Amino acid sequence: MKTSSSGIDFIANHEGLRLVAYQDIAGYWTIGYGHKIVPGEDYLFGAPITQVQAKELLAGDLATAENAVNSDIYVDLEQNQFDALVSLVFNIGAGAFGGSTVRKRINDKDTEESIREAWLRWDKVTINGELTSSRGLARRRQDETDLFYTGLKKKIMWILGAVIVAVILVVVYRWM
Repeated sequence: MKTSSSGIDFIANHEGLRLVAYQDIAGYWTIGYGHKIVPGEDYLFGAPITQVQAKELLAGDLATAENAVNSDIYVDLEQNQFDALVSLVFNIGAGAFGGSTVRKRINDKDTEESIREAWLRWDKVTINGELTSSRGLARRRQDETDLFYTGLKKKIMWILGAVIVAVILVVVYRWM
């Protein structure tokens, strides 16, 4: 699967756009839409990148996250679920996701409550060697889990609506 355009917007909005390199809350040098600068990339010299370059970096980072979700998740996903997982992997990294309880619980088809609980634990960042809760990450994790379950809730509401219509038709038919 590939990230949808609304999934890309979701991630870009959470990451924000910075055209000049900066250190994120954990101290990593970052640029564009949350692209972690790696050795050999020359973005640290103060020259801004363009929005086109930022989108190119985002596309490369998304491909890495998509590959992780596609290879680590064995159950069928709806597009909104895939997008939510790509957002999580984009933020925590493919390695962390591969060993995560979130991945395990999704593959085990665990309950919504159990999956949300595991997902929401990813709200911490290491600052000066200490794991610290982040309100920004807590909001992002909540948004991701809400996105993950949006399609399911819509399906349930559609089925419930169809059942109600069927009951109404049966009642009307009997009165005729």
